[in-house]
Amino acid sequence: VSVHFREVAAQRLLVGGFSIAQKIQASIALLVGNKVAVPAGRRGTVLAEYSDTRLTVVFDATEDGVPNCFNVLPIEIRPWCNAHCEFPVGATVKASHHLLSMNAVVVEAGTRGVILGGVDESQVFVSFEGGQAVTIAYSALQRVPENPQEIPGEATVAAWFDQQHAEGLADEEDPEVEVISLSRRRVASDEETAVPEDLDIEASQDKAETGEEERSDFKKVMDTPAHE
Repeated sequence: VSVHFREVAAQRLLVGGFSIAQKIQASIALLVGNKVAVPAGRRGTVLAEYSDTRLTVVFDATEDGVPNCFNVLPIEIRPWCNAHCEFPVGATVKASHHLLSMNAVVVEAGTRGVILGGVDESQVFVSFEGGQAVTIAYSALQRVPENPQEIPGEATVAAWFDQQHAEGLADEEDPEVEVISLSRRRVASDEETAVPEDLDIEASQDKAETGEEERSDFKKVMDTPAHE
């Protein structure tokens, strides 16, 4: 197209450092009244600079095919690019350490989130549990596999404790049997030792009775009058 030099102008950065036709994504949910018009992570394109503080952005069409065109603040959008292949859009991740903002913990370590889109080569846009959507470096994220068995040699802490508990119970079964058998042996040995004691008691009783009979017979003999 042939144009006059007065019909064009040198391209400059727009408010917030964005440029015309740049691909962006909503950094927060945009509301119209009490209804969410654009969810966080929805992609769009910068059309123009609306004012000194706002940009005109058209977001991707919704499911009903209606495009969303809004005048937004620069803080309400983020640059968009393809995410790293190891962290694709929709993948579940978790924060490897606390995420701080103004010396306050915004996202605690271990909190899970979902990848919404890439921001640049080193950062990605993530929606964490609790509604926090933040831009975070890839190095601060860990991929959460859908199936824990996908990572060989890695077991969850709960599974490890269950295994240790099961092994402990298996090791305790044999000693319990030994204790029971030993207690039975002790009972049997007591009975065996009790038998000779009972025999001694019966023998002494027999001896005592025999002695009484002898003394009774002797007394009878002594009481019998002698014949002249």
